[in-house]
Amino acid sequence: AGFPLSEDELIKLAADLGSDVGFFLSGGTAYCTGRGELVDFRKPLEPCTIYLIKPKVGCSTPAVYGALGLEKGQQLSGLDPEALLKEFEEGSIYKATFINDLEPPAFQVVPLLREIKEDLEKLGFPAVMMSGSGSTIFCIGSPGADAPNNWQEELVAKYDVDIFEQASCSRLNNANLWYAEQPAETS
Repeated sequence: AGFPLSEDELIKLAADLGSDVGFFLSGGTAYCTGRGELVDFRKPLEPCTIYLIKPKVGCSTPAVYGALGLEKGQQLSGLDPEALLKEFEEGSIYKATFINDLEPPAFQVVPLLREIKEDLEKLGFPAVMMSGSGSTIFCIGSPGADAPNNWQEELVAKYDVDIFEQASCSRLNNANLWYAEQPAETS
């Protein structure tokens, strides 16, 4: 079938499917604005280990946004997103500032998420943050030296979560290859 649409055309069409869908069609590292449909490609971040902690309970996106309490057209006040982006790109992902304005309202909707996050923070990860409107929580790097070796089993037993350990990845420079594909060997 080839590539009948450019990446930009695919991302624009993807916005009709869902706010964040365009990101998953992007080149890996991107700065997304709007509802998540405006995708600005960025250079890859440094390699790191990422843990995804997925509770069995989900979060209702409308309930989370409702708990956020913004009026139509009202903006969130807080840190400058461009300054945060610069921190990620010029510094270390292990020391960057992670912000998710949807965490507090998601914790109101599903209080268990706050407990899980607090337990993960106690393990000494460099960063712990809820993803989007929930309910997945991610951890950057490895737990601290004082964390028990069986921290994953303890977390699963306490909260009935699934845990996925992943290495960050970036798409190869060849736009015709996807993340896990490698160029064919030439002999």
